[in-house]
Amino acid sequence: MLMKHDLVIAGAGYAGLVLALKCLSGGMKVALVDIKAEEDLGHDWSDSIEREVLQNTDIGISEDELTAKPKGLHILSPLHSKEFFIDYAFEIVDMKLLHKKLLKKVKKSGGELHFKANAVRPFLDSSGRCKGLMFNENNETRELKADFVADCTGIKGAIKSLMPKESGFKVELSPADTSKAYREVRRWDGRNKENGVEILPGWLSYHYGVNGGYSWVHPETDDRIDVGAGIQLGKDYPDPEYTVPERCNSLNLGEKLRGGGGIIPVSSSYPVLYSHGVIVVGDSAFQAIPTSGCGAGNAMRAALIAGDALLRSRLNPDERGSLYERNYFIQKGADLAYYDVLRRRMQSFAPETLDWLMKKGILGSKELYASIHGLYQSTPAFSALLKMAYGITRIDVLLKLKRALVVGEKLREHLENIPYRAKSGETWLQQYFDLLSETYHFG
Repeated sequence: MLMKHDLVIAGAGYAGLVLALKCLSGGMKVALVDIKAEEDLGHDWSDSIEREVLQNTDIGISEDELTAKPKGLHILSPLHSKEFFIDYAFEIVDMKLLHKKLLKKVKKSGGELHFKANAVRPFLDSSGRCKGLMFNENNETRELKADFVADCTGIKGAIKSLMPKESGFKVELSPADTSKAYREVRRWDGRNKENGVEILPGWLSYHYGVNGGYSWVHPETDDRIDVGAGIQLGKDYPDPEYTVPERCNSLNLGEKLRGGGGIIPVSSSYPVLYSHGVIVVGDSAFQAIPTSGCGAGNAMRAALIAGDALLRSRLNPDERGSLYERNYFIQKGADLAYYDVLRRRMQSFAPETLDWLMKKGILGSKELYASIHGLYQSTPAFSALLKMAYGITRIDVLLKLKRALVVGEKLREHLENIPYRAKSGETWLQQYFDLLSETYHFG
């Protein structure tokens, strides 16, 4: 007789491990399944994670997991006509060490682990409801029955892609709603000039609006520097896997110590995060911050929200799944939808236009801080600015930006009022599509 689990998680990345820890701490029986070998898990670089997320007791952070403590963000406009120095509410974390720590916690808490699995797939009952996972392990087929299955498999959404169409999950994004990021950490001799622009020790410097995204350089220590870029896909921009090494060579940097990258969803979450016994968390749910591409921290935040909902044992499974859906959008997802609208508009502007907006202070320090961190701020001040700006040029740009803000506000408010079982609320979903459709014409 097969032993039933409360939760089976596909994907032992950061979202999957944090979800497992949250549910294990509440007494749930949890198993994780991953196609990779244990030693191949975890990113071989350091990345930015929101400080508030790391402070959660299920995650925690130690000094040895911090790669660097930047003084803040140094942001350059596309044409270098304006620069900003703003606070940075992230920690720079060694992702390999963080993953190793989280995995150790899961093992200690009694989580069941299956690595090097292949052909991982949901098995369904006659109604199309997911009742667990099937996979091949050591040339044998395994079945893990569960009340819930979590898809934490990344942007490909390996489990939700195999669910019936009736589940309502969004499986794929258009290329323009994705980003490719790549970085290299190199030896550095401490020189502080690049094409006449100063590299500031201790500051994480972003060159804004490059190829639909940004590039960065971050001196982590006196002899080690992180260089990278993220571009919008679908626009024929040069691949950062080529441009980053070229930049490193132009800086005469030394040996490559670590690095890598991948495809990131920069579209905000579709409002179906639970259906037919399956929840989606992390990149499979498109939960990265649209305006910065930071995903690991928000994926872990979403995992904590999901775990809290699944632990509500007095609710039936569908009620718990819907509670996760609602709580995610109320706590974070609606704000990110607002910034997704702005991201689409900003990517439709030429670099010269973005530079002008930054030089004029329309995209100033407060706006940049809020967008990079995915923190919603109301826009009455901007509306007032528009009224004052009629005596200057580029009114067309300002009006386009204002319209994006209006649409973003409406979409955010709509998602904050997401009903239970949104997929069955046809009127609500149609209103969501109507709001979103206007943004498709931005670029």
